[in-house]
Amino acid sequence: MAIPKLQREALTLARLRDLLDPGRVYYRPVVFDILQRADATELKALVAGVKDLKAEYGDLDGIIKAAEGALRKAKG
Repeated sequence: MAIPKLQREALTLARLRDLLDPGRVYYRPVVFDILQRADATELKALVAGVKDLKAEYGDLDGIIKAAEGALRKAKG
């Protein structure tokens, strides 16, 4: 079974939205874009994702601690 060749393509904001669930993306430019466009569906997904994160980690400090822990493990 042949593996298809990878194609190089610029990662635009629109392409990033197509690749990832906007409710789970917390990349700053994407969040700002969602807030600026004020699309109700995207805003609902963003709010739901943030509430899920808050329920899991408690607050931003919890998310930061989890990310720093993962970074320490990755560095070995």
